[in-house]
Amino acid sequence: MWAPPLKEASMKRKEKPHIVDHRTRSLEDLENDRWGEPTFGSSVVQRVHAARTKPIRDLTAGELRLLISQKVGLPYLVPLALEKLDADPLTWGSFYEGDLLAAVLALPPETVARHSGWRERIDQIAQRYFEEINRLEGSASLRDDMRSRYDRFKNGR
Repeated sequence: MWAPPLKEASMKRKEKPHIVDHRTRSLEDLENDRWGEPTFGSSVVQRVHAARTKPIRDLTAGELRLLISQKVGLPYLVPLALEKLDADPLTWGSFYEGDLLAAVLALPPETVARHSGWRERIDQIAQRYFEEINRLEGSASLRDDMRSRYDRFKNGR
């Protein structure tokens, strides 16, 4: 019995496309934008410049907080920050429990609106933050400060 010849493509093993994990790359690489050496001597400028050269998976919570608060690399860094905050809404970036969340809550409303799912995730994380911070002794001032930040976020300011 005759059968049509197999096409060469069907004979080859299907290979998965090579996917590059963008987290192994720095913001400089991802944005294809090299800032070079800082021209201003402040520690914030120097730390931002240095953090932009690291693979984003290696950024500390403090570096994420700094970069997000400076509105640097948001499409790449906010999802990473949200993952950290999903794991622990009280993530300590540099200054206090929840300061990474505070940086995320301060994002411009138009930035949050452009990214599908960010608002809902941030809302969920903030609710978990309030549940957890209420269990800690001496946390009233942190809770109250975060509540005002969250209210501004919810009202789009």
